[in-house]
Amino acid sequence: MKHVQKWLRHDWRLCRNRITYQIHERRKDDAKRIVSLIFGLIGIGVGMAVMPPFWLAIGFNNTWLTSPLINAIIGAIIFLILGEMASGWILKQLKRAETFLTKQSPSYLLFGSISTIIGLVLAAILSLPLYSLPIPGLNVILPIVLMLILVT
Repeated sequence: MKHVQKWLRHDWRLCRNRITYQIHERRKDDAKRIVSLIFGLIGIGVGMAVMPPFWLAIGFNNTWLTSPLINAIIGAIIFLILGEMASGWILKQLKRAETFLTKQSPSYLLFGSISTIIGLVLAAILSLPLYSLPIPGLNVILPIVLMLILVT
């Protein structure tokens, strides 16, 4: 009888571990799907913005290739494939960032966030006159450099 009870307890532990493993794997699959979906949404925007000039640059003048819908679909497909390939790495980096942030003190995170917001607001205010510089290229690069300096 003791042998049967021991076997039942062991079987229950295996069953419980199997269930938690299945839940963990399902969550991991859901997270990968979410990352791929975000990549697909980014691909729609990139496809609509970048593909028409790309088709003109390589010499395609088909009307169906310059359609925003077709370009959005092509961009979404490309970025879904990229998202599927990169989702494991992205989730690993997110987990790493999460463990780093959980080790930090709340006051460190609070003051770091507040100083970053203040730096961004200050950089946005200071970069407004820089956008009106008559020097092409410099009027785009200087505000970005200013924001990077003031945020860090």
